[in-house]
Amino acid sequence: MTGKNKVPTPIGRMILVRRYKVDVADAKAIADVVHVIENEWGSISSVVNLFGIHQVCEFENIFDEAWDAMSDIHVNGTVNVCRAIIPYVQRREHGAIVIMSSSHLSPRARAWQRTTFRRNT
Repeated sequence: MTGKNKVPTPIGRMILVRRYKVDVADAKAIADVVHVIENEWGSISSVVNLFGIHQVCEFENIFDEAWDAMSDIHVNGTVNVCRAIIPYVQRREHGAIVIMSSSHLSPRARAWQRTTFRRNT
């Protein structure tokens, strides 16, 4: 756990936000922190999956180890968080899971992506 902050909302009210530091690729660590949150806060009504890592290189040059690390975080991390949260959300019959992602591609890969997209539309 890394700290509590009060954050202003768009309508001017303050809400309490707590950040938790956890390895999202570790399913047990995620399950443990979800249990801690449930005990400290009483319920989880929503979660935002907003995490990721990237490698700055051409896609065809990425090392297997780097690809595995990105997959562990982006794919397995998302699955781990969702699996840990869904039982609590289902029990309460309400809640939200927001999954966000970003990517970082080299200029050459971005140019290829734009060209491919235009060609296919």
